[in-house]
Amino acid sequence: MTWWWEFFDERNMDWIYKSVSTITNRMMVADNATFEQVPVKTSIRGLESYAVKCGEEIYVYVVNPLFERAYRFEIEVGGADATDYQIEEYNTQSMKFHTLETRNAIDNQKITISPLTIMPWDDRVYTLTSKS
Repeated sequence: MTWWWEFFDERNMDWIYKSVSTITNRMMVADNATFEQVPVKTSIRGLESYAVKCGEEIYVYVVNPLFERAYRFEIEVGGADATDYQIEEYNTQSMKFHTLETRNAIDNQKITISPLTIMPWDDRVYTLTSKS
């Protein structure tokens, strides 16, 4: 879980931590704050992504450090043990949530979420909550 804080600290982005404290607080409540890092990858080379499972929820952080928009990309996340997930996107700039209408495919405990878009130097937190 230390990557969560180290990521912002190493990049002198501590100001962003305020906006993601909503997510951090939610993570701390989930399952008595036990964290399991899970594998995650994106379909666009150069995007940075991190994922952690807290109880029944999976949190995925994606940042686009590129100088171009990441358009219609996919995220593949491990640790998916439910058959269906509700996916919320959290915009760290506006500090607002919205539920995504995406294509979600679960195969061999991996969920693939698509299509997604992130502008240059922008980031998002995706929360996957089991519907079952």
